[in-house]
Amino acid sequence: MRLQLVGTVRLLDQRGDDCTPRSAKARAVLAMLTSVPARRRSRRWLASRLWSDRGAELAACLLREAL
Repeated sequence: MRLQLVGTVRLLDQRGDDCTPRSAKARAVLAMLTSVPARRRSRRWLASRLWSDRGAELAACLLREAL
């Protein structure tokens, strides 16, 4: 798989077929996870960055949906 992070986030499989998630938040999660060296972030960290205007419980639920 190949991930393009410059410009529009795109995920391509080995044949070049587009496998990019449709949701903007799902693409953001993908970009955020692949931009850190260990490729690891806690669910709480991701939820707080993407849904900072929501409560913790709702943000966790929205993250589950995006994943």
